[in-house]
Amino acid sequence: IQKLQKLPEDTQQVLRLGACLGNQFDLNTISLIHGKEAVGTFRDLWPAIKEDLIQPISDLQFTQEQLFNFPLLVLNYQFLHDRVQQAAYALIDDSQKKAVHLQIGRMFLMNTPVEYRLDRAFELVDHLNVGRELITEGEEKLELAALNLDAAKKAKDATAYQAAKDYLTAGVELLPENSWGDRYDLTFALYKNIAEIEYL
Repeated sequence: IQKLQKLPEDTQQVLRLGACLGNQFDLNTISLIHGKEAVGTFRDLWPAIKEDLIQPISDLQFTQEQLFNFPLLVLNYQFLHDRVQQAAYALIDDSQKKAVHLQIGRMFLMNTPVEYRLDRAFELVDHLNVGRELITEGEEKLELAALNLDAAKKAKDATAYQAAKDYLTAGVELLPENSWGDRYDLTFALYKNIAEIEYL
């Protein structure tokens, strides 16, 4: 953590966002949530690459000089070690973690066409669920409840029953008090799937 804190603030910010995405991330995705062009994001990452905290993932070998001169040669990166990722994640203040994940989830949702949302269901929902307590808009809550239902069905198909139940429970928690009257189909589907999983 001390080593990371010596890096420029923009570098620390990219690492914090990268840590939220996991041990690996791609330049385009991190640029999207960092709010910069890929080349600008790469420049912010560069001090961490020089310190060997982040490594490019590529079948080809590049020197640091080649990478610096042609920043879009490699689009995929990984943290040197899980501990480095954990340290970068620890740089996010606990009070901000939910907000950061919610921001990432909203950004992913906004930039994922409806027809591809099911493919990214876990990725979308996992980020949004972390920050769901911060969602105040009723329609956004209902949209996330429906996404949780999609993620649960996908998890159930993969026989990941506990994960499916967790998604369904999160979906139910997002429903408004009058959901049986106003959103009957969604409410029924969530509770029906919980009952089916409990039966298995």
